[in-house]
Amino acid sequence: MCEPGAFLECTAAGRVRRCNPAGDGTYEVPCEQGCNTAGSCNTCAPGVARCRPDALDEVERCAADGVSFEPVATCTTLCLSQLDDQPHAHCAYFQPPYEVLARDCDALATAGPLTVSADTTLDGGVASTCTGGVRPQIDGPEICVVRQSSIAIAAGRVELAGARAFAFIADGDITIGGAIDGSGDGPLDGPGGGTRVSGTPPAGAIGGGGAGFRTGGGDGGGGGAGGSVGAVPGFLGALRGGYRAASPAGGGGGGALMFVSCRGAVSIDGRIDVGGGGGAPGASAGGGGSGGVLVIAAHEVAITGQVFANGGGGGGGSTGQGGADGSLSSARGAAGGASGPGGGDGGAGGARLVAPGNGAAPGGGGGGATGFVLVYTDASAPPVLAPSDASPAITVGRLPLR
Repeated sequence: MCEPGAFLECTAAGRVRRCNPAGDGTYEVPCEQGCNTAGSCNTCAPGVARCRPDALDEVERCAADGVSFEPVATCTTLCLSQLDDQPHAHCAYFQPPYEVLARDCDALATAGPLTVSADTTLDGGVASTCTGGVRPQIDGPEICVVRQSSIAIAAGRVELAGARAFAFIADGDITIGGAIDGSGDGPLDGPGGGTRVSGTPPAGAIGGGGAGFRTGGGDGGGGGAGGSVGAVPGFLGALRGGYRAASPAGGGGGGALMFVSCRGAVSIDGRIDVGGGGGAPGASAGGGGSGGVLVIAAHEVAITGQVFANGGGGGGGSTGQGGADGSLSSARGAAGGASGPGGGDGGAGGARLVAPGNGAAPGGGGGGATGFVLVYTDASAPPVLAPSDASPAITVGRLPLR
């Protein structure tokens, strides 16, 4: 016998078992979310998270009593409900561009903050630099992944070295207050640059063509053809930098750099440069290399500093002077090299307001084209783009939060 209507137990199947009205038996009440010791069906499944209905940036979790909810996190982005491969609600995070990096924000970084406040060099060929490992690409250079909880280049100049592209990925904010140099230097490629060649090589009295990329490169003096327009970097392809001008004597391609904040913001009030290298001089001088590729991706992006991916200047003919590396200006291209006796001057490198210049005959190298500066945010947070100078123009795209 039992007390009519009394709660007896939660069954293994999650049903409420009660005494029947006659007190001589039991009956069960099915519960979709299981039952609790208070003798009722749960209104939620204990431990399962949801987005708080009245606050889209907060995650809460069903408490152990199966009735109430307890706070879990306040998101810097948004709370997202279940996805196919994520069964519970969670704070949204940014999915990095490029296929080989697409899952790098799924888990938090194991390395702590990276803070730089003085001049330094980061070499992608040194294993300890790549805290997130090295990623091979089918159609591009290897990527050195610098994976940290946060990244702050507070002051000083950071020179990036080595053949690998760089991807700086942080859980929280990335702030660039100093200078980062991933540019080509004369015939040397920037990190991740120069994996492709553009423009005709110098020969005889014909200067080499400047490397093309965002636009065509400048022609070499005496008939050298500038490189054609390159493929627009897509976030599903390979992360790679600018084109190098044809050898011998061609300028190096600008580097490939990416900055991704998974759950925070990227703020740039310093300077980032991925310009192309200047062409070398000669009887027939080399063309300038193209600017590289700079990618910035986060829920929130603010650029108030300077970003450059300009082309290098062409070298001067008859063994004059080498072309200058990509300029730090949107209105002034890298200077072409002055000619030696009987030669032609090199063409200027391209910038946002300056087309790549043609080399003069005989033998002047053509100027290299600009590369790309790409910014990706999600649709809920348009980027703040107020650079003190930027060249080329910044291209904006959208990527979803996960």
